[in-house]
Amino acid sequence: MKTFCVLSIFLVSIILLKAQTVTPESIIIKIPEIPDAITEDNIKESYLANLEELRTIVKEEIIKRKKANKENSKGVDMEAAKTMGAEQGFTMSEDDMQKMKSKQMSKEEKMAMANKMMQQNYNMSVDEAKDVSKMSKQGQAAYGEAITTEKMAESQANQGREQATQKKNMNRAELAQEQSDIAHRLQADKARFEEKIAEYEILYENATKNYKNCCRRVKSEYDSKPNTTLGDTYREEENRAFQNCYRGYCNNILPPYKNILSERLAKIKASANDYYRMEEINNLLSQSITGTEKHSQNSGLMYLESLNEYLNYMSYFTGNYLKKITRMDLQKF
Repeated sequence: MKTFCVLSIFLVSIILLKAQTVTPESIIIKIPEIPDAITEDNIKESYLANLEELRTIVKEEIIKRKKANKENSKGVDMEAAKTMGAEQGFTMSEDDMQKMKSKQMSKEEKMAMANKMMQQNYNMSVDEAKDVSKMSKQGQAAYGEAITTEKMAESQANQGREQATQKKNMNRAELAQEQSDIAHRLQADKARFEEKIAEYEILYENATKNYKNCCRRVKSEYDSKPNTTLGDTYREEENRAFQNCYRGYCNNILPPYKNILSERLAKIKASANDYYRMEEINNLLSQSITGTEKHSQNSGLMYLESLNEYLNYMSYFTGNYLKKITRMDLQKF
């Protein structure tokens, strides 16, 4: 009765969730524990159906947010190229940017653009650069010294701009380091979880062997008894014996898996700030590089993806590990 009430409350909460804005926090409070009475067919079916409803809500929200991210990222590459170019001391028109992006430039257009960029950066054309390559070593050295002197003069004139660029680069480096640190933390947590799942698989295999052996013993015992020994209750008694094997099997594999899942969910919750900060850093780096206020990542998406993966583990366990062995199955092994 208690389990039925819990599942009913879970179902009502799912219905209410569909009418709300979906956030990682709203999903977490709706995630149910695997009930101890999961061995009962009606409880198992109801639980799986409700869990699938929650998984669907999460997956749809992830798709929606990824679509928004894609929309927000439109034009980001172009803006980044323009900003980085400006920081290096040259600019490019919108028309030139579009031509580069289309990859449909003619040979003449590519040469014209190369000449333009060479003039902006080095105050020389492509042909002049070719001529320099044909000079003697002394001539190349003299030409290089002249170019260096000119660049030093430009550098002094643009010292303020270069200092601003250096400051930006330092800030980007700090953000990138923090991004790397968070990524390593999250990956380490996931790796530990996967190690525990791998260890659990060994326990599961051993428990499955014991379960099969138990069912074989039941079949052998009841096959050796004439139906008249138990009368009309023959099949009922046999089914009860099979069910006892199943309960023993579930008692071996359910508690440790629940513990692993519980630890993983606690770790996901504890990593909430890391998920949000990672997305914030991604947006800050994108804004710094593009020179815009665009947000390339939707806040909460990484958190939702981790919860979706967690729900998949819940569903897989209940749907695949908790399978019963029937008389027909015994003929297969």
